[in-house]
Amino acid sequence: MKLTWRQIEAFRAIMLTGTITQAAEFLSISQPAVSTLLGNLEHELGYKLFRRQHGRLVVTSEAEALYPEIERAFVGLDDISAAAFAIGRMQTGIVRLAVMPALAGNLLMEAIATFLKERPNISLNLEVQPRLTVLKWVATNRCDIGITGEPADHPAIETRLLSVDEAVCVLPRDHPLVGKATVAPEDLDGEHLICLPPETRSRRHLDRMLEETKSVPSRRIEVRTAQSLWELVELGVGVGVGTQFLLSGQMAENIAVRPFKPVIRTESLLLYPRERPMSKIAADFCEHVEARCNAGD
Repeated sequence: MKLTWRQIEAFRAIMLTGTITQAAEFLSISQPAVSTLLGNLEHELGYKLFRRQHGRLVVTSEAEALYPEIERAFVGLDDISAAAFAIGRMQTGIVRLAVMPALAGNLLMEAIATFLKERPNISLNLEVQPRLTVLKWVATNRCDIGITGEPADHPAIETRLLSVDEAVCVLPRDHPLVGKATVAPEDLDGEHLICLPPETRSRRHLDRMLEETKSVPSRRIEVRTAQSLWELVELGVGVGVGTQFLLSGQMAENIAVRPFKPVIRTESLLLYPRERPMSKIAADFCEHVEARCNAGD
């Protein structure tokens, strides 16, 4: 038995409209073409689907049994068509995002929230991973987009500048350093210092400055996320040094932010696979995050 999709369409059209004439109009083909398709289908099946009585088509019991199966197939096809068009209009789909912990701050969370609010049928998979893992996932297509804080010298990865930021010092509102216009490395001597891990560029710059000025914090508290840094400062554990990208939007009444000098300048980067074209949804997300970063400048 060899059935064709066009034969099935002809049968369904007749069931829906009741006549060969209206089925032909429904399919935008000629009446003889519909009759031929129906005849071929009945020949392949080995039984009649319609009988003529007094010039009218009468549905057979076999046709009544077959039709629900046919309709089920068309409902599935309609669902596929709707999904395909929705994806093309960016109404549905998924964005897979991998971010190094130091950059998983409030600014990025706010960008994700506004992006999803505007697109209720889009899903997002956020993974917070070490920098090298982010690079590996982007290079192997495990994620659509990566965000890291250092250049990615990898032949399988494209890089786009997301943000250029300068380090700031985050202080409890009642801390003596709040009275200074800027905070310098030597001001951190004897302080409880909350900082990001050495894998971040800003931390390596900070360590070099502390060494050059012979400034020795009395305690170091290393955290991997900007949120942790902020919360520990807010709880009075110590003073923190991070970049504006990490801390944007996280203002609180009992926290003060002062510029850190000399300037520690860092870059935040968008990464995506070089060989695989970026989906419309992923490209739209990149533009959205860039716009949020620029709005915070």
